[in-house]
Amino acid sequence: MDGGDNPAAPERRLTRSALLLAGRLVLTALVAHLALPVFLLLLASPLAGAVAALLVATLIAALIVLVGHVSLLFTFIGEGRL
Repeated sequence: MDGGDNPAAPERRLTRSALLLAGRLVLTALVAHLALPVFLLLLASPLAGAVAALLVATLIAALIVLVGHVSLLFTFIGEGRL
């Protein structure tokens, strides 16, 4: 079966998509959460400026992705897909 005969197949795909989205959300939050303490520890190093700039850029990128995933999750909830 290709899923066309089963009316529940789209719901399963949406549930799987929602689970994947939730997993990405958790991983992104974890990366953002772990980047800040590493950033603070590396401020004392001699290469603090370069390392700090790299970590701040990484943290900002992780937060942008996190906001995008949260927005997409609320879009799914608002449309009744979850």
